[in-house]
Amino acid sequence: PIVEIMTCNFSLLAADQIVNNAATLLHMSGGQLNVPLVIRMATGGGRQLAAQHSRSLEGWYAHIPGIKVIVPATVADARWMLGLALQDPDPVLIFENAGLYNMEGDSEPRATEMYRARLRREGRDLTILAYSAGLFKALKAAEELSALGIEAEVVDLRSLRPLDNETIVGSVSRTHRALIVDEGW
Repeated sequence: PIVEIMTCNFSLLAADQIVNNAATLLHMSGGQLNVPLVIRMATGGGRQLAAQHSRSLEGWYAHIPGIKVIVPATVADARWMLGLALQDPDPVLIFENAGLYNMEGDSEPRATEMYRARLRREGRDLTILAYSAGLFKALKAAEELSALGIEAEVVDLRSLRPLDNETIVGSVSRTHRALIVDEGW
């Protein structure tokens, strides 16, 4: 099933079922029962749509064992990662930044995996780790830094759980510096 929740704030009404049931059933059943569930929800404080519509809870959910959290930034990722999430036998939460809903773009290339980060810009002096709407802020900042002679590498995380440590560590080991762009508190 695909559950659509208007904003992530309202997911808290179902938090017990998401966190204590869907996320734990595989473990509690000794690996016998999966919960193939996809929950899509809008996230982000950037549009400032009042107290009930402006939270970013993806980091909070990423701390819950048994839940996978993906955070697409591009049209192609939003399109293709949904299909990949449907193939996962475990709960996948898709957080889509509401500020990106009017974005246009090509739906290609087809995403073939959703738990791997993507290098969106190469650099040597700094790694900027970003996801969702933060990716575009990171790319803009990297362009501005380039004018100052600082070459920033931009990594689009795409998934917060599981986190692609291999790509993150690889980038930071090249640049020796990291900056994290996050819209949450």
